[in-house]
Amino acid sequence: MEGVLAAFAQFDNDVRSDRTRAGMKAALELGRWVFLAPIGYLNAPRSMSRSLVHDPERAALAQRALRGAARRLRLRRAARTWP
Repeated sequence: MEGVLAAFAQFDNDVRSDRTRAGMKAALELGRWVFLAPIGYLNAPRSMSRSLVHDPERAALAQRALRGAARRLRLRRAARTWP
């Protein structure tokens, strides 16, 4: 009896997983962002037409970090080409 219940539970989980993936794929095809927003952005509420909005507080920090990383990369490349 437990085997039947476990098999049914597994089947139910598989069906839910398939439906979730199909729904996320359909949302992506419609242009919605279905993942956690990257740093510098916020996930918008469902009522808004856009799915990502800028986060003014964290966007400046992310931009500053990326500029610093780019500067370090340029310095590292310049050091490699130095005679």
